[in-house]
Amino acid sequence: MKSNIREEIRNLKIFSKRLVHSAMAGDYAAAFKGTGFEFDQIREYVAGDDVRFVDWNASAKAGSLMVKECVPERDRTIIFAIDCSASNLYSSQENLRKTVILQVASALAFIANNTHDKVGALLFSDTVHQWFAPKCGEGHIAKILESIYSITASGKATNFSECFKFLADLRKKNAVLFVISDWIAGCDESSHEGYIQYERLLKLISCEYDLVAVRVLDECEYDFPRVGVTYVQDSESDEVIMIDAHSEELQRCLKARSSEQKALFESFGADVLDLTIGSDLAREFASFFHRRIGRQV
Repeated sequence: MKSNIREEIRNLKIFSKRLVHSAMAGDYAAAFKGTGFEFDQIREYVAGDDVRFVDWNASAKAGSLMVKECVPERDRTIIFAIDCSASNLYSSQENLRKTVILQVASALAFIANNTHDKVGALLFSDTVHQWFAPKCGEGHIAKILESIYSITASGKATNFSECFKFLADLRKKNAVLFVISDWIAGCDESSHEGYIQYERLLKLISCEYDLVAVRVLDECEYDFPRVGVTYVQDSESDEVIMIDAHSEELQRCLKARSSEQKALFESFGADVLDLTIGSDLAREFASFFHRRIGRQV
């Protein structure tokens, strides 16, 4: 089992490093600039310098105007909150959702590491399972990926509120946060009170972090095949229900859930990266980075 996990991680490294050495790495760096500035040096004032950066103590000692020169932060903190619930074992395609989530997390983590960003990870389902404090290094990333592969969640459901509470308590202000999930709410968010708490916490972490909601969806989850009356089973609750897949109401509900959720994210200033299982991840990444870069210009 251990050797199989390591073989899969080696394959993920190959997949990820192809992207690192492509134009995508540059797009990532441009799309996620440092969130602040750090002190570099004190130098003499020249015409055009912002007077707000004049260092009056240094100027008094030197006998001429001196300014503090700052440069953009050279590194960032990137945190991945990764959904490990039972719905990751579903797919109508060759790859499971879990495989795609691993590909997304590994590609972004190796690209972040290549640009000297610190990478942290939170693994959750119905509760928080494991936290990796932000660090640099391929060994650190390999540990994260191995944990995702080998984790056996104590519960099958998804509870975003538990994840959000943990992230809010970290107080990693200005870090970039990728929440990678199908973003289909669990039972704790299905009640009115649960949804209100979920929405409040989502708004809070959107303020604390540069939030990117990565939705990894199967095409059946927004456009169900019209196969007539059939039975479906919820992979998290094990509930079995009968549906009429010819029903236009079903198709409307699926599309409405996706569009309303996206509107909620955007109302809080969060970015949305939608990935469909079986799609070209490199193309989807590049398109997302370009859109984000375009908004910064």
